[in-house]
Amino acid sequence: MKKSIILVCGIGMIMAAAGCTAGQRGQETAGQVNSEQQTSVEKSEEQGASDKEGSSRKLTLGRWGNESQLAGFEQSIQGWVDEKYPGTKMEYSYCDGNEYPTKLQVWFSSGTSPDVIRNTTDIMYPFKNKGMFYDITEFVENDPEVSLDMWPEGIINLWKTEEGLIGLPVCQVSYCIVYNKDIFDKAGLPYPEDDWTEAEFLELCEKLTSGEGVDKTYGVWLGGWVTEYMRSLYGEPLLYDTDNLKMQAEGNEKFRDAMEMFASLYKNGYTSNEINQTQTSGGFVTGQYAMAVMQVTGTMNDLQTSIGDRFDWDIVQLPYSETYQTTWNSNVRINGYSISSQCKNPEMAYELVKYLATNESALGAEASAGVPVLNSFVESEGYLNDYYGYDANGVQFNKMAPLVMEQFVQPYEFAGFWSEINDNIKVVFDSYVNGVYSLDQAIEELQNTGENAINNYKVENGL
Repeated sequence: MKKSIILVCGIGMIMAAAGCTAGQRGQETAGQVNSEQQTSVEKSEEQGASDKEGSSRKLTLGRWGNESQLAGFEQSIQGWVDEKYPGTKMEYSYCDGNEYPTKLQVWFSSGTSPDVIRNTTDIMYPFKNKGMFYDITEFVENDPEVSLDMWPEGIINLWKTEEGLIGLPVCQVSYCIVYNKDIFDKAGLPYPEDDWTEAEFLELCEKLTSGEGVDKTYGVWLGGWVTEYMRSLYGEPLLYDTDNLKMQAEGNEKFRDAMEMFASLYKNGYTSNEINQTQTSGGFVTGQYAMAVMQVTGTMNDLQTSIGDRFDWDIVQLPYSETYQTTWNSNVRINGYSISSQCKNPEMAYELVKYLATNESALGAEASAGVPVLNSFVESEGYLNDYYGYDANGVQFNKMAPLVMEQFVQPYEFAGFWSEINDNIKVVFDSYVNGVYSLDQAIEELQNTGENAINNYKVENGL
């Protein structure tokens, strides 16, 4: 096996470029709050009377989330408010993840933005460098309790823009491979290990596919997210260059090979076709798939609850490409919090952002939404031994895999005109898989339609 070259001095030295998605939050939006709701956290009248200034203060926070992600969220902030700013009123605004980019547009255009905003790298694009976010650089530089090296360099760098540091990260959502131990055991095959190769992955996809119809077992489940990581699988150059507004489909051997390789899995019947997300088999949790390329979180609580004790599973790093000498690169969404430029009390808002990004209790709550990114937290025994589960113990899965994978991630754009390009990738890839396009035709189509979308954006914005 070819081993990835990994230089790690403790987990805290893992270097990454690692976020949750809005429209693509598919693996963490089940049961999301579907209508905006507000709640308040207030001290008692007795405490409020003892702090007249505090009783007149208010801080607002807006975010998306589902029930499991929001469980305990307000409670964790309650203690901070009571201790730090007694008598302060907290108001929360929640909405469905799919609606969140639109909600941001409404907030900013109407001047009603919450003081503290849940933000993520895949929906920042339309709002970056337009005066929407408060630059917290000075706060951080003057804060003896905070330094930017508390987070992996690649992660914190994605929160730096031309306008400065626009927030602090709390967790990342990227991909690993989850595998069904029972299917491997039945086939008499060893489980994949973190130093496995792409060739070994493809071989397992073939060997673990068996049966027909409703009784078929597939080698791998790719779901509707394959076109996300396909665009960045072997690293630069990616399918598109967001900084320079450039499509890079044509003449890009890395993207071409990734597209051809994934298409072969569909054409050979090793995976079910759910590219356009118009239908689903139910995915990995059905027990019909030996492996799955999936977004991972710090606790995998949704997966654990869905599977229960029906079969055993674990997580492994993405495989290594011997051709391109790199572990597969997946796209990443880095979730965190920003302060609105409309905020009237940025000092207090910064303290809340700092709490959410550095407090152990707050980060523990984030582990259901993604993999926390504060170095000291993910190095802790408390985190590494926290296995949420359907029973008292939970499944003790490979929690190191997603931490190491932070070294092999690429940023992802979801909002604005990029969503048009991303949607078209699905359509074109599905057409290629089904024989409507040849590989050359598919790549030409991606190049042309992508260039059209970018050119329209440039015209609309006078670029």
